[in-house]
Amino acid sequence: KQWYQRRVAITAGMQGSHKNIFCDPKFNERAQGDEMFENPFDIMTMYSALADCQSMALLFWESCKTPMATGLVVHKIYMFLDKMESKWARMDEEMTEKLENAAHEFEMLSCGLLTACYHNYDKSEWINILTVKMKDWGYLSLFDIASITGSKNFISHAAY
Repeated sequence: KQWYQRRVAITAGMQGSHKNIFCDPKFNERAQGDEMFENPFDIMTMYSALADCQSMALLFWESCKTPMATGLVVHKIYMFLDKMESKWARMDEEMTEKLENAAHEFEMLSCGLLTACYHNYDKSEWINILTVKMKDWGYLSLFDIASITGSKNFISHAAY
């Protein structure tokens, strides 16, 4: 119930603002056609992960246009933050565990969606979901993104 209340509050607060900010050509005079950002939730999820706000990242992730791809990228972001945490020799065990858990959670969310596709669509449809080149992600497929982000659980999923 708390998640729903937070989502309603943020959605109400953003009512139309994401369209005004990200899609209005006046905001970025150089933006033309394909260059305009039409879905802010993917990028807001990644920004929330970079700011180490996992609950906010989850909230934005629920509204993403491409949740599997976003989940894989956020998984990589958290893994990178965990790597930097150890590289900076701060070695805060609590922070390391928090980052690893967040990375695992987003990877499992993507794997969960893949499982749902695997069970609810016929083979040609879920193969298409995995292989379609997504414009918002530099014309990469989910398989490409999983390979780049090193998501072993996603790559080793039964759907492949």
